[in-house]
Amino acid sequence: MEDKPLSPKWFIQAMALLAVAGMTIPLVAGVAGFIKDEIMRSPSVERAKQ
Repeated sequence: MEDKPLSPKWFIQAMALLAVAGMTIPLVAGVAGFIKDEIMRSPSVERAKQ
């Protein structure tokens, strides 16, 4: 049995996981921020019209 410190398959899977997490986390944070802004803005717009 050979000693392989880092198998290419595991390395590729780890990089793919990091890439997906790196894209997903800011996307989720951006959507959550947008929804929060919309919720906070809606009542103030309603009050300004009256």
